Formats: sequence, structure tokens, C-alpha cells
Amino acid sequence: MWASGLAPHLAVDGAAIGPLSLYARPITVEPLGKGTIPARNASMNDQEDLLIGRIEAAGDVAHRLGVAMASFTTLEFLMVLICAAALGECTEGPMKKSWVICNTIRSAGTRCNLIRDLVRVSDLPDDVRNQLASLLVSIGALNAKRNAYAHGIWEGNLAGHARLTETNAQNGRVGLPRAVTAAELEDFILNIRRTAGAVANVLKVEVQALAGTPTA
Repeated sequence: MWASGLAPHLAVDGAAIGPLSLYARPITVEPLGKGTIPARNASMNDQEDLLIGRIEAAGDVAHRLGVAMASFTTLEFLMVLICAAALGECTEGPMKKSWVICNTIRSAGTRCNLIRDLVRVSDLPDDVRNQLASLLVSIGALNAKRNAYAHGIWEGNLAGHARLTETNAQNGRVGLPRAVTAAELEDFILNIRRTAGAVANVLKVEVQALAGTPTA
């Protein structure tokens, strides 16, 4: 048992936001201590252009982006456990085969599809197979969204606005920039934790703290 806790210009809230900026304005930088970010130049105003690579300026969005990336690793670990269950490995042991499979297949999407196929041909009870196969579809959808966040081009400004331009390395496509809010990322985090909790319930894994599920 495992225990563990659209267009080139946008308007946000009626305020105009400038185009995707391929430059960086000079800013005054204070010595960086714990919890500090580069200070804003007095010439800047709340409607300054969003600048590439300056996502930390949009504090609420940046914080939740970090939480989302860290939370997704829970699902990646749970995929190892699902693989172990499908292969009949003991989840209290080293799960050597499952780790080899998951470490060898670097693409989370491909890994998810393979594990789903293993689940479908496994000796698990029918209801468990069906639940895990459905949850792996959900994990695949969350992974696609995670990739958009992880590999996109982020912009931010000290007014707290953030924008993402999604990219696709496989076909070289670059999307149009769009605003991203803290609420959007909060919803993504919640979906990750709900899915993790659902997987844990099926596998009888104790991850209430990670899943945000209250204990009885």
C-alpha cells in the first residue's frame, strides 16, 4: 500500500493588452531574496505589454502553473501502479517491469495508451478494467492540456495578466496567444486531483492528501 499525502491583441476585463512582444524592456532589478521578483520600472503602467518569459510577474498564474506541473507527477506515478496492476505485479514490491515500461516510453500520451491496452487484456475484474480504462482516457486528456501549458510560450506583466501561445514541436505549428487566468489553472489542478483520487480509490491506494479527498 502506498501512502502520500485570439488574436494578436487581446482585451482582459475591458483593458487592452498589447501584442506578443519579442523584446524585453529594461527593468530595475532588486537583489533577489526569498519570494521576491524583479521590481517594476517607474515608467511602466498596469497596461504594459506582456513580455515573453516574464510569467513570474503574474504571480497568481505563475504560482498555480507550478502547482499544476507538480500535481501532474502524481498521475504519472499512478500510471506506474496501474501498469503494475495490469501486469499482476505486487504494488508493495519494486514493480520492476512497470518501471521499465514507464521509463522507456518517454511520451506520457503513448505510455497512457499502452497501459490502457494492457489493462484491457489483463486478468483484472471487469469493473476494475472498465474503470481504469476510462480513467486512463481522462489522464490522456489532462496530459494533452499539461503539454500545452508546459511547452507553450508564456508572457506576463506586473498587472497580473498572463498569456499563452501554444506550440506543437511535431508539426511546427504555433497558435494564437490567449489569456490564461488563475481560475483556469485552478480548475486544471482540481481535475488532476479528482482523477488521482479516483485512480487511488480503484487501486485502493491511500493518496487522500494528494487527491484533496477528506478522510472518513
